[in-house]
Amino acid sequence: MRTAFSRPRPRRFGALLALLLIAAVASIAVNGLASANTGSGGVARLVLKRQDPATVGGTGFKPDARVRVTFAGAGKFVRRPMTNSRGAFTATFPTFTDRCSAWMVTASQPGRAPVVLRGAARPECTPMSTQ
Repeated sequence: MRTAFSRPRPRRFGALLALLLIAAVASIAVNGLASANTGSGGVARLVLKRQDPATVGGTGFKPDARVRVTFAGAGKFVRRPMTNSRGAFTATFPTFTDRCSAWMVTASQPGRAPVVLRGAARPECTPMSTQ
């Protein structure tokens, strides 16, 4: 006797096969997006690695391509480092940063929005003496 919940075997097999196919496609899609975001297509970021000399590191940029990196603080300096195969680079500038001075680093590549890193002057810093 058949109930409302029992189905013939061929339908069960087809439904199971379709479910497995959907799960496999979803897994491939998720893994593909995750690998695309970790290397070259991820979010581009800048970080200050050293203060003297001012050294900036970047990740998430286009791999094996030039980046225009501009440091604006006490002076303005431009570097054009090449990213590695994972989209990372390091740029060093002939200046220093401290907690009392404001500075800004901008990194840009053609076809992508520029990435900005700012260091704001802290209000608790005492002004330099005029004497």
